[in-house]
Amino acid sequence: IVSACHRAADMVRQLLAFLRAQDAPRERIHICDTVNEVAVLLRVRLEGTTRLSTHDLSARATVLANASQLTQVLLNVAINACDAMVGRGGTLSISTRDVAVGETPPFEKGLRDAEDG
Repeated sequence: IVSACHRAADMVRQLLAFLRAQDAPRERIHICDTVNEVAVLLRVRLEGTTRLSTHDLSARATVLANASQLTQVLLNVAINACDAMVGRGGTLSISTRDVAVGETPPFEKGLRDAEDG
């Protein structure tokens, strides 16, 4: 509950910063930690026919971001995906992996292959 209160306070600060057109403070964040927090919140919200699957949350690289904004973006994308599965069910999969600067992420390789084919 305390953690949820802190996240809510961060979101309120973020909204106020947005309304004032201020830059939100950024910090080094382990993205896997944020994904794990979001997964806990999502599991509470999911209906019986929709599953949440998390994969390879061992990546330890950090990103420079605002923690509240990152959480909000992940929640928004995930909730939209869950809403698209209402009535049909399905699995929402979230995965992370360390990628070196300049390396083409796997999902982009798949997109390029599909465009070439």
